[in-house]
Amino acid sequence: MALLLMPPPSAEATLPFQSKLCKIDEEVTHKAWLNRSNILFAGTDKWSLDRRVSLVNSNTSDFSIQIERVEVADEGLYTCSFQASNKPRIAHVFLIVQVPARIVNISQDVSVNEGGNVYLFCLALPPPPILTWQNPQTDHKSASRGEFLDITEIKRHQAEEFECITNNGVTQPDIRKVKVTVNCEYCKTNCQSIKCNCIRCP
Repeated sequence: MALLLMPPPSAEATLPFQSKLCKIDEEVTHKAWLNRSNILFAGTDKWSLDRRVSLVNSNTSDFSIQIERVEVADEGLYTCSFQASNKPRIAHVFLIVQVPARIVNISQDVSVNEGGNVYLFCLALPPPPILTWQNPQTDHKSASRGEFLDITEIKRHQAEEFECITNNGVTQPDIRKVKVTVNCEYCKTNCQSIKCNCIRCP
């Protein structure tokens, strides 16, 4: 018996594409696939109204169903039950659907006076992803991870692009950037400095 999964590009299942759960090597009189308490197939008779669920094999050695375009709602316990030699047999598998983390909202670019405070946020789904703030120029990751990055009394050398990186191990990390411009009263270099937006130059 097998549960075959055909996930879409945006989802992955923890089961292999074809996973043998149990083997029928005896005379079987009745067999069924259930999802939680809902009957999907009773023998070759389909009880499920979901068009994504289909019967792949039903013979003396294999009783397999297939789920196409796997969704998060498909997650849960699946049971294969069959009657063999007057003894009921049951095989269970718990399907876990993993969805890649993606950033859904992030702070706009910020312009702040030197000495001011900066509060950046980065929201991602599905929770709980791992969120990391990073300065790509120095490859320096913030000491604290989370949705928010607070910079108090910002200095001119902290004017950079900050990356928010989210990753839950399913696919490649999702990365978005926020540019922080610091307005400083005096610049030690000149007014063309990319790190300092001069209000007034000496």
